Amino acid sequence: MSLKFNNKTFFFEVKNSLLNKAWIKKKVNQRLALHIKQKYSYSELISSLLSSRIIELKEIDNFLNPTLKIFFPNPLIFHGMEKSVERIIKAIKKKEKISVFGDYDVDGLSSTVLIKKYFDLLEIPIFSYIPNRIKEGYGPNKNAIDKIKSKKNSVLIMVDCGTTSNEVVSYAQSLGIDVIIIDHHKTDTELPTAFAVVNPNTSNDSSGFNYLCATG
Repeated sequence: MSLKFNNKTFFFEVKNSLLNKAWIKKKVNQRLALHIKQKYSYSELISSLLSSRIIELKEIDNFLNPTLKIFFPNPLIFHGMEKSVERIIKAIKKKEKISVFGDYDVDGLSSTVLIKKYFDLLEIPIFSYIPNRIKEGYGPNKNAIDKIKSKKNSVLIMVDCGTTSNEVVSYAQSLGIDVIIIDHHKTDTELPTAFAVVNPNTSNDSSGFNYLCATG
């Protein structure tokens, strides 16, 4: 394969991917590449790369300088989000005790820390629980629910887990704990009887953000 840059032609060997698939160069929009080069004074190579990643010229600034203000979606597009927010606000106003349960992997830990730090900023006490990987295994369990209940928590936010934990969620609900699930795992079974489920990978969610993990 060859690549022309600054009037020089470079030849290089095509390497296959880890799955033994050949890398194929994406087709370049030559007209758009030329416009980019003329307007921004970028090199031919950079202009070609940009033209293969955007559709219109006006998208370049946001592509090169992305901000949360521009790309962050309205959180309420997620199914169950508004119901979850209303329940948490109610708990805060009534000074109910809130807890967060996260799995022990990177996503679960990050989700738990993010929520814990947010409540800390609001100066609202929140109990966080990460299960012991060896003794408790993956996901929520009844012993953990009992510990959370013993601290008189009435709202439990499960992060990075819960979508497939029907039995444990039902148990928590039976103890008077409103369970809010923030997850991304898929399931072939019926959703648990939680107070609310926020998961872009469920059939009732049409947000289109199914690539997000729980932290997202």
